[in-house]
Amino acid sequence: MPRVVVNRTDSALQEAAESCPVSCFRKNNGEYVIDGSQCIDCGVCQTLVAEGSILEDSEANEADTNFNNEKAGEWESAI
Repeated sequence: MPRVVVNRTDSALQEAAESCPVSCFRKNNGEYVIDGSQCIDCGVCQTLVAEGSILEDSEANEADTNFNNEKAGEWESAI
């Protein structure tokens, strides 16, 4: 299951993006999302941010999941 960014402005998200082995983070104006089609569900990002900022897609609400999926196709890579 891919991860979903719930708190899109967590200050540690850039570090999480830089630690992602597949570069699946996207950003725009200080907000971040994860491209679920690229996420390999390794969980590295989740260990670097505040609890609840990134969730497995099965734990995230539908609005957050849809936002991540929509914006992942529009925003630039965070790296």
